[in-house]
Amino acid sequence: MNNKYFFQIIISALFLVLYSCTPTKKIVTKDDAQIVKADEKQKKDEVDVKVWKDTLTDKIPPKDEVIKKGKDSSDKSDERNKQIYNIALVIPFSSAESDVRFLQYYAGAKVAAETLEAEGINLEVNVVDANDKAALANLDVKNTHLIFAPNDEAQLKSLIEVGKANQVPVVSPFFSLSSVENNPYYIQLKPSLKSHFSAMVKHMVENFSNKDVVLIVRDTKTDRSWLKYFQAAAKSAYNLTEEKPFTEYFIKEDSVNQGSNVFGPMLNKGKRVFVFPNYSYKDEMYLYGAMRRLHAEKATRTVNVYGMPILKDSEKMTFDYFQQLNVRIPTSKYVDSESEAVKAFDVKFYDKFGALPDMDAYEGCDNLLFIGRNISKYGRNFQYNLNEDRGYYLQTSFDIQPFKGEESVNALDYFENKHLDILEFNGLKFVLAE
Repeated sequence: MNNKYFFQIIISALFLVLYSCTPTKKIVTKDDAQIVKADEKQKKDEVDVKVWKDTLTDKIPPKDEVIKKGKDSSDKSDERNKQIYNIALVIPFSSAESDVRFLQYYAGAKVAAETLEAEGINLEVNVVDANDKAALANLDVKNTHLIFAPNDEAQLKSLIEVGKANQVPVVSPFFSLSSVENNPYYIQLKPSLKSHFSAMVKHMVENFSNKDVVLIVRDTKTDRSWLKYFQAAAKSAYNLTEEKPFTEYFIKEDSVNQGSNVFGPMLNKGKRVFVFPNYSYKDEMYLYGAMRRLHAEKATRTVNVYGMPILKDSEKMTFDYFQQLNVRIPTSKYVDSESEAVKAFDVKFYDKFGALPDMDAYEGCDNLLFIGRNISKYGRNFQYNLNEDRGYYLQTSFDIQPFKGEESVNALDYFENKHLDILEFNGLKFVLAE
């Protein structure tokens, strides 16, 4: 096997992350990964984690191979299935808390790799530690057919340019960029901010009049910039001619903590749908104050809140707010714990690692299955056919569409996943909204 890339990981970090998920059983690994126990750390400080698995042929598809949508390629499909596709999985590994999620993602991808191997799909997945600058600098792009990019914005932008220059697709599972232009080799699996806004509006159209809706923003440049996207989406979705189908309401940030009648003017006008576009954890305290204030001021009136995933993920929010404010959130990730596929994955993951999977593990599995199956089916320019795969995986479906910026002169800037579900709180947990 052509192992061109390796990464070295601090043993304690590997042990801590998965082992901490369950206190009763240690990690189980196979011959393609060696992880030593904590009490053996002094015997071996670092470990090479090698990647999976064997390949059947060294035939690489020609660089100019393009398989167009709709073309009958059944005869070539069998031939492509015999080819090896070399994938570089670039993710950070360290003991830092911010990197803990990536070990779960990596573990989920390992399960997916075994599934793909069983399906006869020939990939060689080489893992590169994003924290290792030397490994990144020595990435053999010319012998790589696809790169899973890291979550670091600077590293991602650099790899995007490298991928474009070498006609190597770069997949971004963790980061959403809007500044990429004229690059059909960039595939963004994380839906953009605009896509989140559009998903909210689509759900509002199905449930409320535009006269019910008020956009809540602070009078800042950033908050104001979001308004035009919502209004444009509403104008199209509600099929209206007016430029501002939704009411816009500006509040001061400190008013949610100090004011006593922040939302009263809108409540008295009969507004019952309150939209908060803020998505950053920098706005967590502001959003918490706003939910607390709206909850108090609404009294017995029924209100509905649409917001970004931070509302669900914030540790400051309470179930009472979710329930009493009828909170709805767009998300690209939802795991149905009752699904037979999810249950089977949970068992396989636990048997392999002695730990329970989290959302990152499901995501790692889904991402590699989705990309691996499609690159094997359509060849190295598979991105043009990704919109044909609408199957539901463990925690998402994918709706990959060509994206062109509003002011772009290009026919295509990049490919973006548009799939988002709307979640609502059912009294115990967030579930898919009706």
